Amino acid sequence: MIRITLLAENTTVMGMALMGEHGLSFLVETASEKILFDTGQGLVLTSNAKALGKDLEEVDTVVLSHGHYDHTGGLHCLGDNGKKRKLVAHPEAFKPKWAGRQPDQVTGIGCPLTPEALEKKGFEIQRTRDSLALTKGIRTTGEIPMVTPWERVESCFFAGNQIEQDSMPDDMGLILDTDKGTVLLLGCTHRGLINTLTHVASLTGSNHFHAIMGGLHLGEADPDRLNHVSEGLKAFSFDQITVGHCTGIHAYCHLRRIFGEKVRALSVGSNWLFSGVQ
Repeated sequence: MIRITLLAENTTVMGMALMGEHGLSFLVETASEKILFDTGQGLVLTSNAKALGKDLEEVDTVVLSHGHYDHTGGLHCLGDNGKKRKLVAHPEAFKPKWAGRQPDQVTGIGCPLTPEALEKKGFEIQRTRDSLALTKGIRTTGEIPMVTPWERVESCFFAGNQIEQDSMPDDMGLILDTDKGTVLLLGCTHRGLINTLTHVASLTGSNHFHAIMGGLHLGEADPDRLNHVSEGLKAFSFDQITVGHCTGIHAYCHLRRIFGEKVRALSVGSNWLFSGVQ
């Protein structure tokens, strides 16, 4: 069985002792492995995990979708549990990251912990651009190729000590093979949803997705781009697309209007249970 629990997100389920933040973190549990896909900012990860009966010290592997603070900040919540924890990330995930209108008007938005500090906390860091198998039926997407002519990383993102435009090659997702089909977890999808789905379909050999979950970073998207996204989605089949975090309310409403009840909203505490592929 594969259980997915949302530990950090911008919104919360009513009536539960949970908190939201601008961030994202999914806990993926199998019989043999506990994988944390992103860690949020770290403001709510520990308390939400406790409220949901999840022990973060049992996490075996952490996968970072990219190097921004709202996906990496919760790494400080994970102490040294006496065993080597694996941390999987793109080689550029730990570069200095910035956001602003111009290179001389930026704010740091990168990972608050250096690789050296993480290694002292017991992490064994595995940097790779390739799709990486983590356990049976679960693998990373690896680096997402930019193939559509209209999807691009916003010009407000910069990286490196020289503060150059960031093409976000570290952006990646997590692929789960289930009895219902491919489940794809996304952080912010900075490289574009259609680019990402095209790449994952090439890895799995199928254009069908049972579920697509995460942030789509369409909060500032204009109507033209939203139309491109909804048209591009029609090249794939999917049973549900559950979005939140950086997706934006206008993008959510646009997709809901086009695809109806297949489109749903994420919220802290949401969980899903699947049978893994035997």
